[in-house]
Amino acid sequence: MNSRRAFLSQLAATSAIGASGLTAAGEALGEPREGRDSGVATASGNQPECIQPDYAAWARIQEKMAEAEVLRILGEPIERRGPPKKDPWTSDSVVRISAWVYGRIDFKSPLVPQPDEFRIDIGNGKVHAKHDPFGAPLSTNGRPAVPRLIYPASDASYDHYPRYLDLRWYPSSGRYPMHYIVEKQWGNILPRERNGAVVPERVWEPHSISRYRVDIPYLLVHHTGANPGRWRVKSVNALGEGDWSEHREFAFRA
Repeated sequence: MNSRRAFLSQLAATSAIGASGLTAAGEALGEPREGRDSGVATASGNQPECIQPDYAAWARIQEKMAEAEVLRILGEPIERRGPPKKDPWTSDSVVRISAWVYGRIDFKSPLVPQPDEFRIDIGNGKVHAKHDPFGAPLSTNGRPAVPRLIYPASDASYDHYPRYLDLRWYPSSGRYPMHYIVEKQWGNILPRERNGAVVPERVWEPHSISRYRVDIPYLLVHHTGANPGRWRVKSVNALGEGDWSEHREFAFRA
């Protein structure tokens, strides 16, 4: 067991897999689990910092809106960033963009090193683009919205070993603080008769579900066996649990 722990400590140091991956890898090497909700990924001991604008006001901001109207709706940003310094090769016809920051979610973790921002890009006195951290519809009542999955893509296939799986998703909108429950499940490919022919079919094993509570939208987890798997995520805050995301399937060939 000491050699296992030494291997895991070295892996964590070299790949920055964090607490979640360390726990998952420990399970894969036969270390005991503490209940069904394991694999806690914290934010390096610090609570995430969250500053959010009013969602209803934020939703009113549209492209080509005058900056004076933005100020009327949202007020003064918490940070203004001017456009990059003009160089001799920049044409006067190029729109120079300033950034107005109206909020951020900083997970205080090396696994998510850059804060996600509520940012409005201003060019020529008008809204050029609007960015928020969620990549999905905003919560209307403070309850957690359904997370939008990023990586891996659906039906991803891998041949590396050990079978570590990198899972990422956008943060959920809603009241903060918030955490996430990640569910991973493995299955088998079994022969099934369909229309007089025998075809392979994925069958999901109910007893194979593992769940992990994480504080950041990231989890590195070990997958047992060269067999298919699937995963999904839901968000939890003081107002309750959100709905599950869709499943995404994957498979390991090695």
